Amino acid sequence: MIYKTDDLSKFTFKPENRDIEPDNLNKIRASLRIRNLLELKPLLVNEKMQVIDGQHRLVAARELGLPVWYTIQKEENPEDIFLLQTQKTWSRVDYLKYYAHKGIEAAKLIYDDIKKYPNQAKRYSRLTHVLGMAGGATELISRLRSKKTPLPLSTKEMDTARALVAQTEGIIEGIQCAMVSRQAFLKGDGPFFAMVRILKKEGVTEELLVKKIQQRIDAIHQCSTREAYYDMFKSIYNYRNQNPIE
Repeated sequence: MIYKTDDLSKFTFKPENRDIEPDNLNKIRASLRIRNLLELKPLLVNEKMQVIDGQHRLVAARELGLPVWYTIQKEENPEDIFLLQTQKTWSRVDYLKYYAHKGIEAAKLIYDDIKKYPNQAKRYSRLTHVLGMAGGATELISRLRSKKTPLPLSTKEMDTARALVAQTEGIIEGIQCAMVSRQAFLKGDGPFFAMVRILKKEGVTEELLVKKIQQRIDAIHQCSTREAYYDMFKSIYNYRNQNPIE
């Protein structure tokens, strides 16, 4: 059964649902200003009036003072929240937030970190890479969704990963500052992942790496692959080095 209401205060959001996306909200708001077609796309709520599907439509309707139509799903499967939201594909960060609110420790530790950053997807990708998770961010979500073996992740491991991410980003930022013109390519994941690989090598120290970079700053250039960036940084580190790395 489809219901209609002007009292939008009765609806609440599920904490594990994805965040409101400004671009999506703007698009829906603009469409509703022309014509209210919400009757053709009712909200889907549970018996507690928590929105399963349609939170962007609800926010837009509230802002414009429009009525909404809704249906109630009496028997709710926890994963309905992303299975039924077909208007826009859930991102890896959306899934991570969902599982974090469901109490999955690995998801919670990572989400508690990335939610502080403007570019959550980039932070998420870098953290999972540094943590050494097979397949990175995509593999983590695949394992969570398929309910495979729980992912062990400790606070100590997260602290170590954060430190390595900060160390790597700091070195790359230093390279940008040292170059005649700040090179945009250094902001990408290619140089980052290559530098992480260098720093993880046994015997490599930040002090010596930075010294070698300062000596050969002119050797840094844009590359086409992560492997090419690694070879570039390796060549710089091995320059006149009695303990070269492979």
